[in-house]
Amino acid sequence: MKLPYKMKLPTVSLKIGCGFIASIPLLIGCQSDGYTSDEAIANLKVAHRWWLETALNNDEVIPIPQ
Repeated sequence: MKLPYKMKLPTVSLKIGCGFIASIPLLIGCQSDGYTSDEAIANLKVAHRWWLETALNNDEVIPIPQ
């Protein structure tokens, strides 16, 4: 099942490093990073899958995108 979750992809400040942080705000704690936006998004896809698997294994409620 694919659900259209909204993603955020801000640039990391040069003061604290460089790269991108990708997250799915609706899924608390579901985030990843990468040196490029493509890498951050690819890593987020993995984090998203793990987030959903963990939620299912723990009988947690999975928010449905609006």
